[in-house]
Amino acid sequence: MKRLIISLAAAITAIAGMSASTIAPDSIIQIDNARRVTVTDIDGTVAISVECPDTTLTFTHAAARSHSVRSGSGLFSNLINRQSRHSGKGSEWIFGSVSLGITGAPGAQIDIEPAKSFEISMLSFPGIRYYDGYGAFSIGLGYTWRNYRSTTGHRFVKTGENSIGIDRFPESVRPRMSRLHTFSLQLPMIYEHTFPCHVYNTRFMIGAGIIPAYNAYGSIKTTWTDADGHRGKDFHRGVGMRKFSVDFMAMMRVSSGLGVFFRYSPCDVLQGSSPRFKSWTAGAALLL
Repeated sequence: MKRLIISLAAAITAIAGMSASTIAPDSIIQIDNARRVTVTDIDGTVAISVECPDTTLTFTHAAARSHSVRSGSGLFSNLINRQSRHSGKGSEWIFGSVSLGITGAPGAQIDIEPAKSFEISMLSFPGIRYYDGYGAFSIGLGYTWRNYRSTTGHRFVKTGENSIGIDRFPESVRPRMSRLHTFSLQLPMIYEHTFPCHVYNTRFMIGAGIIPAYNAYGSIKTTWTDADGHRGKDFHRGVGMRKFSVDFMAMMRVSSGLGVFFRYSPCDVLQGSSPRFKSWTAGAALLL
């Protein structure tokens, strides 16, 4: 390849009547008195055009740029840096983002209050994203903590070695709260598409995907105040968690470094003789 380039350069020099200096042994090409040098980048290919004086001949050498694995961050994509790479292909490491949202429990026999229930999640920490133009696909390892909380007079109670039920608080106490806590390891697989239009000086982006999860831990906690003003607490593990589940997620970027999302699980949170209900979360994500 090196000899071919040198030969082409020598031929152009001879035809153009140029005065070329001696090419050093370690040089790929050397052209003296070039009239114009043009460098273009089209679809990831760099082309160098050298126009010689007194001739219409043009020497062009094109070489595709290599696509290296880069480091990025963010829930939906490397949203800030990606604005300048939308015409290329490649991959990058991602190190997640923190998301916070309110959580509901459709079908629950206890009144789970979304305003007092929440989810804290970290997607793709770590993960890898493959991008091609305006589209990108990412996969990684994530974590989710959820609290389903009720303060309306009903409570979670332990009914077996690996099961729970729902009952009312005794009339002799003043209820404070009862909550179900879960922790999951997840494998989010997200597709994102970035549009040329801008929202608040940031490219508009939407995404969607599925999140298989291994639900590793669950517990219940109930607190109350008795007639003498003393606080009581009841805590148990082993709640009958469904071991594997799949969530669906949709997302949108609203500004640089900030996105909103909605997540729904069609799978029951608990199994066996424990109460059955689904789960949803809506919230915001801070891109790290």
